[in-house]
Amino acid sequence: RYFKLLATTTLKKSEWLASKFIFNSIMLMGSLLVTFAVAMAAFDLEAVLTPLSLILVVAGAFMFTSLGMLLGVVVKDPESAAAVSNVIGFPMMFLSGSFWDLSASPLYLQVISKAMPLTYLNDGLRDTMVFGNEASALVNLLIVAVLGLVFFVLASRWMSWKQA
Repeated sequence: RYFKLLATTTLKKSEWLASKFIFNSIMLMGSLLVTFAVAMAAFDLEAVLTPLSLILVVAGAFMFTSLGMLLGVVVKDPESAAAVSNVIGFPMMFLSGSFWDLSASPLYLQVISKAMPLTYLNDGLRDTMVFGNEASALVNLLIVAVLGLVFFVLASRWMSWKQA
């Protein structure tokens, strides 16, 4: 019903998707600031927030917002969408290097991790914030941005105000 009402406006699908990205980015930045404040105060965080790390965070927000919109377009039923997002998100949490370095993992897990978008966001943030390796972080930023753009274009092309 909500989308059918939106279809009666002059709002383009890409504008609606962009507004979702902007909202999620603002929420993410607030969450990031709180997380960093707690990590610095409670755990003596030694990572450095660089301009490139902030760009990576915004690119990651764009990528995952676009991926979420794409899933919403492909999977129509809300319960099924939740299940599909869990099937994608849960393995990504553990196989993308979020909690530990994957270099000690078996080769097949390392190969699987390279197919997950979160791997490139994690690697880019680690490269710039922990190791100070801006060149490697830029490569990961490019991958995250391209994936985000692909997800965004697919979601905006496949989305239909009428069917939603």
